[in-house]
Amino acid sequence: MAYNLLTFKNQKKSRYYLQIGVLILCLSTCLHLKGNTNLPNEDLMIKQFSIEEGLKQSMVKQILIDSQGFFWLATGEGLHLFDGIKFRHFRLNYFDGVTNEDKLMRTILEIKPFEFLISTNSGILSLNSKDARFSNIKKENNSYPCLFPQTIGECAFFWFYNDGYYALFQHNIIPLRLVFPEKECPPRAFMPVTSILTSDKHYLIFGKEGFIDINLNYRNPSRIIDAKWNPSVEPFKGVTKSLDGHVFAMFGSHLYKYSKEGHFESTFSLITPGYKLLLCDQNGKFWFFNPDTKDIIRKDGEIITHIHLYSRQGKFAQTEEPYIITSTIDKQGNIWFGTDGDGLLQFAPSSIQFKSSTIGFTKYITGDSKGDIWVGTFKNGLWKLAPDLSEAKQIPDSIVPVNSNINGLYFDNNNRFWLLTDKHLKVTDTTNKVLLTFPFQSVSTRITEINDTSIFISTDNYVYCFSHHAYPRFLKKEPNAFITSALTNNNYLWVGTH
Repeated sequence: MAYNLLTFKNQKKSRYYLQIGVLILCLSTCLHLKGNTNLPNEDLMIKQFSIEEGLKQSMVKQILIDSQGFFWLATGEGLHLFDGIKFRHFRLNYFDGVTNEDKLMRTILEIKPFEFLISTNSGILSLNSKDARFSNIKKENNSYPCLFPQTIGECAFFWFYNDGYYALFQHNIIPLRLVFPEKECPPRAFMPVTSILTSDKHYLIFGKEGFIDINLNYRNPSRIIDAKWNPSVEPFKGVTKSLDGHVFAMFGSHLYKYSKEGHFESTFSLITPGYKLLLCDQNGKFWFFNPDTKDIIRKDGEIITHIHLYSRQGKFAQTEEPYIITSTIDKQGNIWFGTDGDGLLQFAPSSIQFKSSTIGFTKYITGDSKGDIWVGTFKNGLWKLAPDLSEAKQIPDSIVPVNSNINGLYFDNNNRFWLLTDKHLKVTDTTNKVLLTFPFQSVSTRITEINDTSIFISTDNYVYCFSHHAYPRFLKKEPNAFITSALTNNNYLWVGTH
């Protein structure tokens, strides 16, 4: 059964029963999720663009991808154009009412190719990107106006606190009056945060206390517009649109879907409060961000995954914990994050994502018949890893000393484990019973060749041959220079030496 949790009737009885319904729904959802407190983790490699790459300031308030495919960034130090490689900074021209406060830009909107509107801390500006000229549209110091992110035709909309709702149509500012037929109006302190246009041409304006639902005649905007106010029980936490055009909004810890009947229906509830909705990606997965903890989670069906972001710094991977302000998706499905302090971040789902396990300096890797990974390290012991690196177990020191310098690992056809260190060769069966121990007096040892019946091990001055066909045993050794590589071909052993 779908609940309309965001709209209320005036009757006290109806409100009472609705609140009980909300409570029951929340409790049932939380109980369903209570056992899923340990979320699976996923590491995602991102690319970072910040001051070192040309940004004048690392706080990105909004990201707009224009009709030409270029990225526009509204920052605390003006407007930036990004072509995927380098940034271009658009400087303010201080005339026509444009002041220094206008460099604190908040949002940007493309009206048509090469023409943009920008909201700043003190008003609304226009920009012609061909001549890089800013002009003042409406000025009011410290007004923090809301520029809505959609146009209808070539008509843009914005809202000034205590001054109301405006349309900009063919360079003319049109004051608009919202009429609420049901006599339920937004609170006087209502200040919009954003808006979205539904597939059935409802224009939804969201604020902390709820949302306004407007039907617009966008070919010939009227100054008087019928609107419906929908108060919310919980604060607004974000809105997004899926690839198939459905609108989803978050209030409190609940995610809602906008229905054809003109209201939001609850679809999911997060057990942990504090998250805001970022976006719905091209695969229908929802991304959430917690501003207090900087945690990112992703919901895919019934599975919620905790996301860790990494960036590449030379040959090292560095953990990133950005404070995400805004996000968007490009046509290729790449996700872009605007942050407070970390600039612009890009996650490319199509790129190869590497997972890591910090077990030390890795010298040798092999796999067993069960699919587990065995890793020999330099003086940090022997490790057994799960194929997805979700688990790492160090083999006890009593079996393989931690300070061993492991030079070779091999599982033969009988699943016997061959372990080569700089001190000895040890072969064990599946029960860890030692079948063969062979000491070496050498600075360097390595497995140089394995064929159907034999294993060849090179040391400083000898090459040793062992049988792994039936029972592990030593066959012979031959003096030789230190072998770097070997190949068995037509019953001949070819070796490369120093």
